[in-house]
Amino acid sequence: MPTWDVVIVGAGAAGLCCAQALVDKNLRVCVLEASDRPGGRLKTDMVDGFRLDHGFQVLLTAYPAAQQTLRYESLKLGRFQPGAKVWWNGRFHTVSDPLRRPAEAFSTLQAPIGSLMDKLRIAQLRYESTQGDLSELFERPSKPTLAWLQQYGFSDAMIQRFFYPFLGGIFLDPTLQTSSRMLQFVWRMFTEGMAALPAEGIESIARQWAQGLPNDWLYCNTPAVAVEEGAVVTADGHRWEGQTIVLATDLSTARHLLGKNQRRTEDADCYPVSCLYFEAPSAPFLEPLLVLNGERRVAETDINNLCVPTNVCASYGPGDGRALVSVSVLSSQAPDVTPTLRRWFGNQVVDRWRLLKTYTIANALPQKSTQLTDTAWYRELPHPRTVILCGDYTEMPSLQGAIVSGQKAAAEALRRLQSDAVSAWR
Repeated sequence: MPTWDVVIVGAGAAGLCCAQALVDKNLRVCVLEASDRPGGRLKTDMVDGFRLDHGFQVLLTAYPAAQQTLRYESLKLGRFQPGAKVWWNGRFHTVSDPLRRPAEAFSTLQAPIGSLMDKLRIAQLRYESTQGDLSELFERPSKPTLAWLQQYGFSDAMIQRFFYPFLGGIFLDPTLQTSSRMLQFVWRMFTEGMAALPAEGIESIARQWAQGLPNDWLYCNTPAVAVEEGAVVTADGHRWEGQTIVLATDLSTARHLLGKNQRRTEDADCYPVSCLYFEAPSAPFLEPLLVLNGERRVAETDINNLCVPTNVCASYGPGDGRALVSVSVLSSQAPDVTPTLRRWFGNQVVDRWRLLKTYTIANALPQKSTQLTDTAWYRELPHPRTVILCGDYTEMPSLQGAIVSGQKAAAEALRRLQSDAVSAWR
């Protein structure tokens, strides 16, 4: 008999949520993680007293699956102010949500980030994105986000100065080919909740999920090298036998483990991102706002967005007044961003900053174009009776998608185990 009911490969959001759902059903589950700790992309390092997330990441508090599986009060969330500072034409312009910050409505309307009609269409988009339930939203007609925005009537200026850097930073898609359904979903999440940072870094989300697992069921530093019928083989040669195998890895790792290394045209690629963290003697601005580069051109490798995490959560810094600055570039190559930073904040300010660390994440988010569930390749899995795949690439490229995929994989694993038990009884 197999040692485990379910063997899960990968302790990211999808794998941990899958494991938790199965543990709640009193099943024996083990989770194999290649790195030294759970979390997957939800990782945080301490460097010289600063908390550095592996790439700039936020929790959207309105995610239904996050609300269901996380205890927000334990995360001690710091929240971003709704709105953004947009660099355009030599200065910053602040745009805010007038419904949440009515005192800033006039300055938002006056900001040269799109026309008055653009801002009225933002209000219309806000209304339309919140109508119906989420399942209805994902049944709406889909097209690339850029084409959808153009058809909706947004001006080229609004798209260039606001939507490219704002949505590009969320989707990590520099050309806005992501599905318009994802645009409407994200807009709904920002409308119904807030963008937030956990006080102890983004990794504390994964730690909270991992705390719900028995201590001897999570095996870190245990990389899988192959999947067989009813077993996972790890680098030390051990075979982890299970009635069901769940691969909760990124897409390329799943292909490798299944011996499907040749990419097919319908396979999803991943978008990269580079994140540079700087220590600053003081914050270059004080608001807990995201900064968008309204002058970034699609073909340029330049800053897409910037924030000061210590403005949102003081615990991201050492508590002595020094600030943490996070800079994101939508590229696998981290360029020299100091010329842009000097234009924005001045030479005397930026020359006092110190680069703490650069993270380059090649597989930061799965690429999704007009279809959010294009998963044809893994319908031809080897070992289809025992292998289940999950990860945000099977749902939507987001923390919400990762959680939901883990829950669906757990439900499918439970169904298979129950079906096998009935067949054995008969």
